[in-house]
Amino acid sequence: MTQGFARPKGRKGQIFTASGTFTPPRVPLLVFVTAQAAGGGGGGAARSAGTLNLGGAGGGGAGESIRGLPYVIASGTLAITVNAAGTAGVGATATGAGGTGGAGGTAVIGALTLRGGLGGVGGPNSVGAVDGGASGGGEAGGASAGAVGTRSSVADQWAAGGGGGASGGSAAAGGNGGAAVSQEASALKASTVQPNIYEGDGPAGVAAAGGSGGGGGASVFGLGGTGGVGVVGAAGTAGSAGVLGAGGGGAGGSDTLNVNGADGGAGGAGLVLIEYDE
Repeated sequence: MTQGFARPKGRKGQIFTASGTFTPPRVPLLVFVTAQAAGGGGGGAARSAGTLNLGGAGGGGAGESIRGLPYVIASGTLAITVNAAGTAGVGATATGAGGTGGAGGTAVIGALTLRGGLGGVGGPNSVGAVDGGASGGGEAGGASAGAVGTRSSVADQWAAGGGGGASGGSAAAGGNGGAAVSQEASALKASTVQPNIYEGDGPAGVAAAGGSGGGGGASVFGLGGTGGVGVVGAAGTAGSAGVLGAGGGGAGGSDTLNVNGADGGAGGAGLVLIEYDE
């Protein structure tokens, strides 16, 4: 859908939450583009028939974004494409690892393309204190997944969740979802890798339970989804969805056999805003 609006002092614009066409009132026309590509989905949790304390899944990465970029429409119209958000990784219903979250769709404005965030890797079905799922790539749309969560310091207890995907810069800039110093994904955390960049992060894992899922990467417009919690005696909780281009949270693991894995959270949707002066 699209929505037109008018600002004071002669500034007008149109918001696109789905694909469409911007028709300029005249050409050539200088417009200012603000846009956010969609976030990646968080990974789903594993199911085990003989393994306790499964690792949590990775959080999805945020999509690329721009703010107020000047763009000249020399003639004709401006094609706008807003592709879908990354789908949530599905928890395993048979013995095996959880599903990886879907990658966020691109946002395309004429010749300009913004890449979506990568999906978080599903929780592993592995023995002992293993690493959790890897986080999705960051806002830079990195070709590889982010770092995996830090493994437990207590052998055969719990496995860490993957880190939340960073909202910009390095694809590996996500935090460690299972680390004891982790913050909730709903609290933006400044990246130690890239200045002025924020990342999601999952809560700490709990001894004798499954590892917690990594938080989704925060976008410049919205918060990343919170990672699911590892649970004793039952399935871990699901990750929550990201908001406006942010990544979804990864699902928490479980310490219990033959329990279906929880699902991750979906990525946040993208949008495009075109503004111009009358």
